[in-house]
Amino acid sequence: MSLKRKAATALAAGAIAVGAMLAVPMAANATGNPSSLDQGDLSQACHLQYGAGWTAHLFGSNAYSWKCTAVGSSDKRNVDVNNYCMSIWGVWAQTTNPSSPYSWKCQGY
Repeated sequence: MSLKRKAATALAAGAIAVGAMLAVPMAANATGNPSSLDQGDLSQACHLQYGAGWTAHLFGSNAYSWKCTAVGSSDKRNVDVNNYCMSIWGVWAQTTNPSSPYSWKCQGY
C-alpha cells in the first residue's frame, strides 16, 4: 500500500471515530459519578440504546418510571440502566431504593 493510501486510510478512520463520538454526546447534566446516576446519566443511556435525540424523562415516582423519549414522538421506551453501567463503567446497575427514581447507581461505586 502506498504512503498516500495509508495516510488517506488513517484519516478516514480518524474521521469515522470522531463522528461516532459525536453521534452519542454525553448529556450536559450527567454526573459522571457511577454511585449516583441522575437524569443526565439516564439520558446518556437512552442515547446509547436508541441514538441521538432520545432523552430520559420521569413518568412516575419510582426507580422504574424513567422512559426514553424523542422530540416530536409520543413513543416511550424503557431505559436499560444495566447496559449503560456495563458500557461506561463495566459493572451492573442497581437501585438502592426501588421507590425512589433517584436511587440508581452502578454496582461497586
